[in-house]
Amino acid sequence: MELRHIRYFVAVAEELHFRRAAERLNVSQPPLSQQIRQLEEELGVALFVRNRRGVSLTPAGRRFLPRARRILSDVDIALLLTKRDSAQTFTVGFVSSATSLMAPILRNFRGAHPEIDLRLVEGSTSQQGDMLRSGEIDVGFLRPPVPGRGINIEILVQERLALILANDHPLAGRPQLKLADMARERFVLFPRPLGPGLFDSIIVACRKAGFSPEIDQIGDSMLTILGLVAAGQGVSLVPASLKRDASGVVFHQPNDLEETTALAAAYSVERLGSPFIRTFIDSVREMQTWREIASSP
Repeated sequence: MELRHIRYFVAVAEELHFRRAAERLNVSQPPLSQQIRQLEEELGVALFVRNRRGVSLTPAGRRFLPRARRILSDVDIALLLTKRDSAQTFTVGFVSSATSLMAPILRNFRGAHPEIDLRLVEGSTSQQGDMLRSGEIDVGFLRPPVPGRGINIEILVQERLALILANDHPLAGRPQLKLADMARERFVLFPRPLGPGLFDSIIVACRKAGFSPEIDQIGDSMLTILGLVAAGQGVSLVPASLKRDASGVVFHQPNDLEETTALAAAYSVERLGSPFIRTFIDSVREMQTWREIASSP
C-alpha cells in the first residue's frame, strides 16, 4: 500500500463520485479506478459499492475513512514541521461553558500530537467568530450561531439546559421544580451579544413556561454566573454539563424545561486546507467521551 492509494481513497470517499475525485486529484479517471481496485485487493475487502445510482461506502470503507484521513493529516503535519524545524502552535478558543466537554478532546489531541504546541484562549461566541476570521485562533469551541460569514460549524452535541439555584435558596430542596415556579425570581444572565444562541434559548424556555425573566445581574462568563447564583444574587439557566464544575449551587431539571443548547467546533472556511485543522476536527469526530459527558445526568 502506498500513500497515493490512501489519498485516492479519501478523495473518492469524500466526493462519492469517481469523475469529481479524479478532477480534484488532477488525474484521469481510469488510473484512479485502477488504484482503488488495487487498494481493495490488498485490503481484501470492498471499500465502495458501485452501481447505476452512484458510489457509496461499504461498512469497511466507513471504518477505514477516519483512519485514512488521520494518516494523511499526520504525513502533512510531519512535512510542515520538518520544513519549519520548529513546533507548530495551534490555538483553540473556547466559551467558558464548554470546559467539561472539550477537556477529553484536548487531552486526546495532546497525546496523539505532542509535537504541536497547543494554546487555549477563552472568548465568547461572538469574539471567537472575529478571532477565527482574523486567524488569532485556529478552531473554536462555541455555541452557535456565529455572527458574520466565513465560518464552518460542526455540531458536537445538543445538551439540555438546567435550572440552578443557590444551596440555601428556599426552593433548592424541593424534589421537583417547574421552570414556571421561577416567574417571580431574579435571573442572572450574560449580555446577549456574547452568545446570542444560548441567550435566546433561555428566553424562549422562560416564555414557554409563561413568563419573561427579570434580569437583575449580568455575568460575562458561565463561571461568573455560577458564582453570582451561589452568592444568592438570583437564579439562572445554564448548560447541564456545568454541573461538574459547580459548587454552592443546586441543579434542577424541570419537567417543563425542554430547550437545548448546541456546542460546536468552528473554523474559518479559508483555512479548511490546513492539515492541523483537519487533524483536530477528525479527532473531534472520533471522540465519544464528550457525548457521554453531555448525556449523563
